[in-house]
Amino acid sequence: MTATNIRWVVFALACGTSWLFTLHRYTFGLIKADLMRQFKLNNAEIGLIDSGFAIFYSVFQFPAGIAADLYGVRLVLTVLICVWSLGLAIHAWAPGTRELWLGRAVLGIGQSGALACLNRISRQWFPVAIRSSLQGLAAITAGRLGGLSANLLLMTVLVGYCGLDWRTGVYIFVAMGITHALLF
Repeated sequence: MTATNIRWVVFALACGTSWLFTLHRYTFGLIKADLMRQFKLNNAEIGLIDSGFAIFYSVFQFPAGIAADLYGVRLVLTVLICVWSLGLAIHAWAPGTRELWLGRAVLGIGQSGALACLNRISRQWFPVAIRSSLQGLAAITAGRLGGLSANLLLMTVLVGYCGLDWRTGVYIFVAMGITHALLF
């Protein structure tokens, strides 16, 4: 069997997943003030809505990891990216606070197993000698760049430069997520 360099494509997809994971997660912080105005929420109420993410992210980490072991990382991570993208879409669509809480919960479910899947990818595709360095590049560096990109892309480019409203910008982020899931 001839060795290929396909693992570097897998690594690029892992970096893209980490970047997108954090980009989508940080988006809520950028739209929170608008949501508070729209729904007339105080800090405690928006905190309760945000708890939907934390609760479901925490609860589903272990089951999502088991699912990745049973059904494979490729399938599970693809589904998770689609689920968290749906959760982000619900943020832009939400006509009320219940739906907004649901969006936070769905985003949490979708993102719950992503890091475990990325860890598994590095174990399956890369030798021990370079695994930690590549995990750092994918999970930490690409992820932090996603956080940095959230404000730059959503508020500066899409809202500021292109003149879109934040909802349209969020839907563009959702489309990026679905596209990435299909590539994965």
